[in-house]
Amino acid sequence: MNNHDTLSKYVWGLLAVILTGFIFIYLKDFLQPIMIAILFSATILPWVKFLIRWKIPETLAILFCLVIVYALFFFFSWWLYQSLTIFQNDYPILQTKAIQFLKDFDLWLHNYRFDFDIFIPKMNEILLKGSEIIAITLLTVSGLAGNLILATVYAFLMLLYRRNMYIAFESILGEDRKENTYSFFKDLSETLSGYLMGLIKVQCIVFVIIWVLLTISGVPHSLFFALITAILNIIPYIGIFSVGITVALFSLLMFGSWGLMIWVFVIFWLTHVLEANWITPKIMGKIMNLNPLATILFIILGSHLWGFWGMILAIPMTATIRIILEHSRSLKKWALFLKE
Repeated sequence: MNNHDTLSKYVWGLLAVILTGFIFIYLKDFLQPIMIAILFSATILPWVKFLIRWKIPETLAILFCLVIVYALFFFFSWWLYQSLTIFQNDYPILQTKAIQFLKDFDLWLHNYRFDFDIFIPKMNEILLKGSEIIAITLLTVSGLAGNLILATVYAFLMLLYRRNMYIAFESILGEDRKENTYSFFKDLSETLSGYLMGLIKVQCIVFVIIWVLLTISGVPHSLFFALITAILNIIPYIGIFSVGITVALFSLLMFGSWGLMIWVFVIFWLTHVLEANWITPKIMGKIMNLNPLATILFIILGSHLWGFWGMILAIPMTATIRIILEHSRSLKKWALFLKE
């Protein structure tokens, strides 16, 4: 292959990546439930096969598994909604204490001849709009159910017609790629299924650790903060520390104790160290097989493309890209950029 052919190949590859980016941006409302459905389908498939082996009709087996998943998600959303509502009721107390703290902090700064006249009003403005932010979050949690309903329909159809899709892919790729097609779908199903189930186990453990330690430390709304930590910890590195800083500042404002603030942040830091170095490796192992740099870059890219959902789906989508590259003869070497 001469230099001109090589250059042409990379130009077309770059154009394909750019076009894919535009498709993901402009069709995000259409693609998001499909991506969620693929993740659900891969996770539920082993349970569907288990029920089929027990002579349960395939359609009923799929419906039963999806109903269980939907019921768990509905309960989880309701629990989060109730926790946010309780926190919203107590927000005026936090707001009053925060404003008073900022006034005292401003006075202290002026005593030492520091001037932050722009910073303090901005913080006051954020605090005054805090209840609006919580209300928007409540609406967002309510809106998740609609996205899940569509994803559930897609997942049902994907599971019901999975053989047809497999045969179609096999026909498109050709008889000589039959073994590779089977290997691709097997790796994809095992990776996505193992990721979601492992993720749920890890976040449950993180939830219990944070809840117990915050409760012992006397931090109000410990159950709510533990729940938020478990959700945002799905986003590696970023999630748990953002919640840790928030809860540490909350503790400082509520009790005026710098010692408690530091201790709360230490709780989150120690939990992260325990989760990242022992819990996750023990449960997840090498399921995703992604290096930290690729993980962070794709999370940031996902947040730019799809916002919160983009960050949540970034890791399974990156793992899917890695599997596609590994099963491609011409692109196999590119998978090395993503592998751990």
